Amino acid sequence: MKRAIAITAALLAGACTMIDTQRAAPDDWPRLALYEHHVPVGELWRQCYPAMGLWAKLILATPEGCYRLSFDRMRCDMYFFKGYEDSRVTQHEREHCAGMDHPGDSTLHNAWTKWKTAHPDYKLAQ
Repeated sequence: MKRAIAITAALLAGACTMIDTQRAAPDDWPRLALYEHHVPVGELWRQCYPAMGLWAKLILATPEGCYRLSFDRMRCDMYFFKGYEDSRVTQHEREHCAGMDHPGDSTLHNAWTKWKTAHPDYKLAQ
């Protein structure tokens, strides 16, 4: 039983670090200013909890990092646990900021399409 739980936990942890390398970001994805914030665990939870999947919340997973996009300000803020450095987590969040979704997900594609629809003058502003 312990082995099954450990294997399940490892698979779930691995699933959250996968980026869909087969599907490119939208061709017109904007170049966002990137900001890294290394914050205490309480602030990390405040920033990352809303973006965590249901399964992660159910198993009380601790986020290692997350991103927050603002197309209005053309920036992507990445949040990481202060004192814990993992280049894989940093790269993962940077890939999200570059418009890449998780496998089978289209959250970023959809958000960008929705924003462009609400801002039809965007092309003129570039």
